[in-house]
Amino acid sequence: MAVRTIIFRGKRIDNGEWVEGSYCHAEKLDRSGDEHFIIEYSANGSSHRVDPDTVGQYTGLKDKNGKRIFEGGILGSRYDYLYPDNVAVEVVKWFCNGWAIQEGDRPPTMLEEDEIMPYSEVMGNVHDNPELLKKVVENMRLLVNEKCPEFKDYLVPMCEYAWTSFNDNAKLFACAPQGTAKEKRFHPTQKPIALYTWILNLYAKPGYKILDTHVGSASSLIACYRAGLEYWGFETHKGYYQKATERLETEKAQMRMTF
Repeated sequence: MAVRTIIFRGKRIDNGEWVEGSYCHAEKLDRSGDEHFIIEYSANGSSHRVDPDTVGQYTGLKDKNGKRIFEGGILGSRYDYLYPDNVAVEVVKWFCNGWAIQEGDRPPTMLEEDEIMPYSEVMGNVHDNPELLKKVVENMRLLVNEKCPEFKDYLVPMCEYAWTSFNDNAKLFACAPQGTAKEKRFHPTQKPIALYTWILNLYAKPGYKILDTHVGSASSLIACYRAGLEYWGFETHKGYYQKATERLETEKAQMRMTF
């Protein structure tokens, strides 16, 4: 029968160093509270008082460099080889059904040796390196615009997506492409105003100033105007600039009634 050794680690109270071994806690002799100890797996079995808030269990797994992964550890994971600079910063935690990693407020992912470990390395831990958790994680921050045409043509893309720097899950927006009998399409990549309204509702706050360096059809500027946000736009194509300006001015000339 195989016996598994359960290893813990914690920070010593006397010098702040990390120590690994068995974990135990006992009531103080004067019954004023508990004391927490890590007993080293060594010949002399040295015992050290540790800060209980720092105690974490060894998961039984190692990162791609062979370093042990403990509870409370911070992993840096590069899942997309096409974008090696995109690093997911994930905290190792115990959930109801096993060890998992969690990035920000996103749902946890089970810590699987074959699926996670080849891409991950220990960057630090939540006690010594809290600044790592403030890093902006760029991968999997997608905004997806699903096109819903009346007749599907699989020779053209059925969706568009954009990377964001927001610490949030991927979002999906579905809408018919811009261009109706009432309002003709004049730009090849013309977007629905509703798409930009949706994005602004998600992320823009009162007082934000919006910059669009590729205005195109001015859908983004119209959405900003309707939201009461200050905006700037650039368009280098003279024809598109003129049509976009006309479209924006037509929007601004309309009378709106609020109730």
